[in-house]
Amino acid sequence: MRKTIVSLFVLLTLFSINTFAANSPRQKVSMEFPGSVRSVAFSPDGQMLAIAGDTNKGIYLWAVALKQTKAILVGHTDKYTTNSVAFSPDGNTLVGGGSDGTVRLWDVVSEELNTVLIGHSESVNSVAFSPDGSILASGSGDNTVRLWDMPSGQPKIILIGHLGGVNSVTFSPDGSTLASSATERTYNMVRLWDVASGQPKTILPFPLHTNLGLSFRSANSVAFSPDGSTLAGAVSRNDDTVRLWDVASEEHKAVLTGHLWGVISVAFSPDGSTLASGGSDNTVRLWDMASGQHKAVLTGHLGSINSVAFSPDGSTLASGSSDRMVRLWDLTTTTTTPAIVRISPASVQSPAIGEKLTVSINIVSGENVVGYQATIGFDPTALLFFSGAKGEYLSDEAFLAAPVVEKNYVTLASTELIGSSNGDGTLATITFQAVDVKTSALALSQVFLVNPEGERLFPCVENGTVTDSIVSDGIVEDSTVIEAVHLAEDVNDDGVVNIQDLVVVSANIGKTGENKADVNGDGVVDIVDLVKVAGALGGAAAAPSVHPQTFAMLTAADVQSWLAQAQHLNLTDIASQRGIRFLEQLLAVLTPQETILLPNYPNPFNPETWIPYQLANSSDVQILIYDTRGIAIRRLALGHQSKGYYTTRSRAAYWDGRNDLGERVATGVYFYQLQTDDMSLMRKMVILK
Repeated sequence: MRKTIVSLFVLLTLFSINTFAANSPRQKVSMEFPGSVRSVAFSPDGQMLAIAGDTNKGIYLWAVALKQTKAILVGHTDKYTTNSVAFSPDGNTLVGGGSDGTVRLWDVVSEELNTVLIGHSESVNSVAFSPDGSILASGSGDNTVRLWDMPSGQPKIILIGHLGGVNSVTFSPDGSTLASSATERTYNMVRLWDVASGQPKTILPFPLHTNLGLSFRSANSVAFSPDGSTLAGAVSRNDDTVRLWDVASEEHKAVLTGHLWGVISVAFSPDGSTLASGGSDNTVRLWDMASGQHKAVLTGHLGSINSVAFSPDGSTLASGSSDRMVRLWDLTTTTTTPAIVRISPASVQSPAIGEKLTVSINIVSGENVVGYQATIGFDPTALLFFSGAKGEYLSDEAFLAAPVVEKNYVTLASTELIGSSNGDGTLATITFQAVDVKTSALALSQVFLVNPEGERLFPCVENGTVTDSIVSDGIVEDSTVIEAVHLAEDVNDDGVVNIQDLVVVSANIGKTGENKADVNGDGVVDIVDLVKVAGALGGAAAAPSVHPQTFAMLTAADVQSWLAQAQHLNLTDIASQRGIRFLEQLLAVLTPQETILLPNYPNPFNPETWIPYQLANSSDVQILIYDTRGIAIRRLALGHQSKGYYTTRSRAAYWDGRNDLGERVATGVYFYQLQTDDMSLMRKMVILK
C-alpha cells in the first residue's frame, strides 16, 4: 500500500516527466541551446530552424532533417543577446533583433552578416518581415515600432503610441496592417497600424477577465490567423489568458483560459485550424480554433515557453524554453481521444455572498482510466475554494490526493489502487463559497487521464461559467420573478453593492453634474456619497474581510482619509453612522498588526517573480536581492509606502530576474531582504532555468 501511494504522487505531481500516449503529439527530437531560448523560426521551406536567445555565441541554424546544427551566425556579441529571429519570405535572409538595440541581417546561404540597422535606443524585442519581404518591422523596449525598407535597410516610418516596451510585431497576411503588443499600465496593450501611412488604426478592446489591478500589464505576443480574420494575443501579469479579436470589426471575440501562469507566445498553424500557446507554467497548449477548446497539453519543458512556431506544412511544432531546450513535436500523430472532461453544469447561478456552490468534474466516454489530474481555475474575487470530494467514477478504493490550493486555482488528483474504469461518470465534486455575485469562469487546465500502463492521455475539456443569471436552453432568464430594484449605491450597475462601488465613488470625488457616483443626487460627488455606499455595505451580511478584492483596490491610507473626513462632518443619521462603522472595520482589515515579508510567488521561478509583504507602519521601503555569496545584486527602491498589505500582483514588489546592470542572473538560490525604517527581514528564493 505504501509503495502504491508513493507511486501515485510520483505519477501525478512530477509534471516534467516526458510521457506521451498515442493520442498526444509525440516529441520528435530535442536539442540543447547554450542559453535561455527566446525565439524559434522555421525557414519558408521548413528545412532549417533558427534558434536565438541568451547567449553571445550567436544564432543557431539547425538542419531539421539531419537533426544537427548547420551554422552559427555571430553578430549580437559580448553580453548582448538575440531576442527575436525571422526569415525573409524567400528564405535568403535571416533577421535578428538584439538586446544591444540593433537589427542585424544575415545572408542564409553565405552565412555572412550583411546589414546592421541602428535606430532603436533600447533592446529590440521582436522582428517581422512583411509578406512580400519589402518591409521589415522591429519593436523595441524604447516604446516604438520602426519600419525599414528592404533590401536597402533605410528607415521608413517610426510608429509612436505605446506607453511601454513593445514585445511583439506581426504583419497581416495581406501586408496592409501591422499588429503590435506591449507592456503598459493601460489596457492599450494591443494596437493595429496602417502600414502604408504609418498611422494608427485602432487600439483593440480588452474586456477584463480578472481584476488586473494597477500594475503593468503585458501582451507578450500577437499573431494573425492565416486568413487574416483573427488576431491572437498572449497575455500575462494577472490575466494569464490567450485573447482573440475579430480583425474586421475590431471587437474582442473570446478568452482562452487554461495556462496557470502568464502566456508568453502564440502561433497559428498554416491552415488556421489550431492555435499553439506557450506559457510560464512550462506547458505548450494546442487549441481548436473552431470550438476554442483544448486539443492537447504538451509537457516536458522545465521552464517558460518563450516561443512557438509551426513548420510550413503544419506537421511539426517547435517550442523554445527558458530551460535551454528546443523541442520538436510531431503533430501528424495527434488524434483526439473520445474522452471529454467537463465542468457540470456548464452554467450555474451564483449563490448569495457567503453561501456555497458545488460543481462536478464529469468524464464522458472514458476508457481504461485508472487515475486523473485536473486543475480548476476560478476568479478569487467571486469564489473561494471550500472543499473537494471524490466522485463515483473511480472505485471506493481509489485514493484521492489532498487538493493543492492556490489563490486562483485548485488541483485534484486521484488513482485506482486496483482495476480501471470506463464510460461516463463524476471524477470529483468541488464546493466554493461565494464572495461576490458576479459572472466568472471555471476553467479546466492541466487535465490528463492515466491508463494502466502509466501513460497520460489528454482529453478534450469543456469549461464552466458561474453567472448572476439563469441560463436555460441557451436563453438567459432573470434569476428572479420579482423585478430587481436598482440601488443608488450600486454605482457601477453590476447588481451588487461592494467594494468596487466605493472605489468608483472615490475616483469621482469633486466632480459635479450628472454622475452615477453622486449617490444622494445633490449635484456633487463628495464624502457623503462615499459614506452612503459604505452604509449599504455595512448593512449587508458580508464583513469587509470577506472581500479579497479589497487588498488590490484600496489602501489603509485611502480609508483613513475617508474616515477622517466623514467624522468631521458629524453625520448623525443611522445610514451614515453605519457607513462610518463600516469604514472603521475596513480600516482595521487593511491595517496589518505586524510587518511581515511573505514568500515570493511563483517560487521556483523564471524569469520573473512577485515579492509580497505587509507593513504595520508607514515607512521608506526597499528590497535587496543577494546571491549566495552575500553580494547585493539588485536594489528595488519602492519609496515611501503607507501601512497596509502589499500582497497582490498589482502591489507586491516585482523582480524581473535581472541584476542592477540589466543582466539576467543565473540559475540558483538567492535571498531577498525587506528593509523598512525600523526592521529588516529576509527570505530565500530559487531561479530555475
